Parts: sequence; C-alpha cells; structure tokens
Amino acid sequence: MKSYSILLTIAFFFWMPFSLFSQSDNKIKVKWGESFDKQSNKILADIIGFDDTGIYTLRKRSTSVMLDVYDSYLEKLDNNLNPVAEQRLSKVLANRKEDLQDILWHQNKIWLLTSDKVQGKGNFLVKLREVNKNSLGLDGNVKEVVNLNYDWRLSTPIFDYEISRDSSKLMIIYSLPSKRNEADRFGFTIIDEDLEILFRKEIVLPVKDRLFDLSSYEVSNNGDVLLNGVQFETEIKEPKRFGKPNYFYRVFMVPADKDTIFSYKITQEDKYITDLKTSFNNVGDVIGAGFYSDEGTTSIAGSYFFSLNQKTDKIENFNFKKFDLEFILEETDKRDAKTLKKRAEKGKTVELYEYDLDKIILRDDGGALLLAEQYFVSSYNNTYDGFNRNRTLDGGRSYNYNYNNIILVNINPDGSIEWNSKIPKRQNTFDDRGIHSSYTSAIVKDKIYLIYNDNPKNLFHENDKNDRYYSMIVNRDMITTLAVVDKSGKVKKAKLFSAHEADIYLRPKICPQIASNELLLYGVKNRMNRFGRIIFP
Repeated sequence: MKSYSILLTIAFFFWMPFSLFSQSDNKIKVKWGESFDKQSNKILADIIGFDDTGIYTLRKRSTSVMLDVYDSYLEKLDNNLNPVAEQRLSKVLANRKEDLQDILWHQNKIWLLTSDKVQGKGNFLVKLREVNKNSLGLDGNVKEVVNLNYDWRLSTPIFDYEISRDSSKLMIIYSLPSKRNEADRFGFTIIDEDLEILFRKEIVLPVKDRLFDLSSYEVSNNGDVLLNGVQFETEIKEPKRFGKPNYFYRVFMVPADKDTIFSYKITQEDKYITDLKTSFNNVGDVIGAGFYSDEGTTSIAGSYFFSLNQKTDKIENFNFKKFDLEFILEETDKRDAKTLKKRAEKGKTVELYEYDLDKIILRDDGGALLLAEQYFVSSYNNTYDGFNRNRTLDGGRSYNYNYNNIILVNINPDGSIEWNSKIPKRQNTFDDRGIHSSYTSAIVKDKIYLIYNDNPKNLFHENDKNDRYYSMIVNRDMITTLAVVDKSGKVKKAKLFSAHEADIYLRPKICPQIASNELLLYGVKNRMNRFGRIIFP
C-alpha cells in the first residue's frame, strides 16, 4: 500500500488522554480499541485503506517458508475495531485463473491488480478488480489495463503501481522482457480518476538492463513519469572498483505529451552519491536530494540538493553541504566521540555510518526535509553443537537487525542546510526481521512527530554515568517514545505508553498517518492484536 486518502472519524474504545509536555498545545491523546484474537501465522502485512465504515487490512499466511510463498487475506474491521469480514484472495482468484499482483486504495475504493496468463496466445492480461467493501467479494467493476504480447521464453514481467500526489492519476508500471545485453525496457499505463485509460507507453532506456537497477518511480499530477535508479559502469555490480565509484544515479523523465525520454546523470567528481530521493513538486519540476560520502558507500559526509527544470532540460541548484563535526558527534557516547575528535584533529575524514534515506518531504518554498535512519543487518552461522564448531544447528544463519539513530536534515531551496537534528535510539534484535524496530512519522501543522519503541532507561539518559543509550528489549517494560521536532529543529521526547500499559508490542513501521492530526497504531502480543490511534493537537 503506497497511498491512502485522508480519513474520517473512527470510533475506538478505551481512552488514554494525558499531557505529553507542559505546553497546552502539546497535549496528545492515545485511544485504544479492544484486543482480539488472530491466528499467529496470519501476519498483518499492510493497512490498505479507511472509510467511514472501518479499516481494511491485508494479512499474509506463510504456505512455504523455503519458497517464500504466502496466502493473502483481505480483512475488514468495523468502527469498533472488531473483524467483520475476511476474504482469502488466492481462493477467489484461483476460480478466475488469475494471480494477485498487488492491492491498492484509489478514489475511496479497494482494487486488486491481477494478472491472467493466456496460454497459447502469448498474451499477459492485467486487470483492476473492484472489491465490495462490505462482503470483500469480487462482484464490482473490472477494468483491463494491460494486454501485453509476451515471449514466454523470457522472464515474467513484474507489475507495480503509483498514484499521483493529488490522486488524479494512477500509473500501472511493468517491466518488459529483454535478452542479455539488450537495453532495459519498461511500459506503463496512465489512468484517470474515473478509471479511464489516458495513454499507454513502452519505453527503451539507453542502458543495458544488466547495468541498471530501478530504485523508484513516480507519476505527476499531469501524467509525467519519473524513473530513478542506479547505473553500474561494469556488469560486476560492486559499488567501488579500484578505489573509485563503480556506479552513478540516473534519472529518466518521460513527459506525458511527448515521445521523448530525458536523461540526467546525477554524479559529482570525487564524491560518492550514496542515496537519492526524487519527487515532483507542485509545479511539476523534479526535486532531488540525498547524501554523499567522501570515502565510500557505507557512510555519509553531508547532503546535496538539486532541481530538474523541464523547460530548460537542465539540472539546477546542484549544491553539496558537509555535516559539521558538532552534528556528527551529537548524541555519541564519550568513548566514540573522543575517537572521532582525534581523527578530525589529524585531518582524517569523519562521517556518519550506515544511514539509509527513508523519505524526502518537499517544503512549500522549494526546499526539502530528509529523514534517515541508521540501519544494517549482520549475520552469522549457528556453528556450535558441543563437538564441532563448524556445523550449523538449524542449517541456516542467524540475523542481527540494527535500527539506530534517526537524523533529519532541513535543506533550503539554494541547497544550504537550515538545520540538522539527531534522535538517538538503539534497537538491536535477532531473527525477527526487526518488526518492532524502526519508527513511524506524522507531519502535523509545523511539527514532525516520530514514534518508536525504546528502553525505559533512556528516559533518564542525562543521569547515566556512562553516557550511553540502552538497546530496546521487547518485553513488558519496553516503552513507546514520542519525539517532537519543531520548525526550528528543536527536539523534545517523552514516554507515550509502555508495553505493559498497552498490553501489546507496537509495530511502528506499519503504523500510517491516517488524517491531518491522527496516526493509526497497531501492535501484537502472542496471538492478540490491537489497534489504536494517536490524536495530535
């Protein structure tokens, strides 16, 4: 699920009002629904959408762990957050000999994106099927959106969708088959708000498919398409070769009214562009921003910013800004800070490590706000069985998931940094895919709210003699923290609730903002599920 409309009021049980900060305008309310039982192997995968009758969710149940195969279940909760309908999608689609590609919420309706392989005819049909929001049956409208002549000897096409910022355009995008060393090919169908097809295009990018990895795509309010990806210099896809970058970011623009592809190479000599996010602004120009490094691909030295002007077909305001040492050392424990200071005094590079750019939020004045999180995964063999340390116990590997500090970088239209903020956290878990780690965010008026699980000891960090932050532990003492960032970059933090008080373990990554001042909460504890919401001032 990538886009949903602003919502409506949902009635919940069990109020938990409290004053979060001393100011009257910073009073937050948390409102919980009742807990309900759900099979533990039916895992909530997505929040599909909302309307005035309830919430629609997607659950998945594993049918083959080895093959990573799942059954998909569409579920509806009423306004009291009780499950009232469920549909096993694989079953109803099997009767129609169709496969599920995706589920989307568009124009206040649920649509299934399905595919139908017409054997013997070389066709690949893709349809949008409307779901009845009461029964969750497939008795609604059906719209054929792609009829692809296909060579079955080549790889199966992959389908996805994007919705424009004003929800007036829906794009169905898909890969087109290509042989080895041929150019990369894509197709897309642009659909209006009445589900009428405006146009279809198939494009050939001026790069071999083995050298280009598509990262993201977007459709503008007028139907222009933006593709963003990484192009490698060689088929050996290593970020660095012979001490220099082996890749660069490349952006392709496909105007709705032209049969032209505009290509932009996003690169800078002697710098590693480590992350790039692009987005259409309100006037249709493209804003790009991200991080760069002076020494490699796993660290960041600062931010950069640029705009693509469609009228002049040029990159404008391409500016780089290095993080100052004070920001890098901020919220760093004393031992690490001392080491980094010594490196800086010797003239060595000091950078932030393992940060992933999560999102770019466009400002009304043409600037941008970047949100990023320190994230990395390490793995090792379970090798000790009491006799031979080289044998594994379970035939697999163990994985350590690390979600740590959050940083915010507020960039002015000229590329200069207005302010940086860092929110310290430590989330280190094993073999759980980090489902209770990371964070969610909401933008309300001129503030940014960040919600994440934390160790209660970190509430009293100022009194810790070792000046350290403690890792989150998923147990009854775990707390959910709310960090508020104001328009000047100043951060305030407070406990929102504890796992014991809410009787669940929050899953932040799946909690979306559902209205201008509301955010949906979801958590689990064993088989018990619970939804709630935060109401911001």
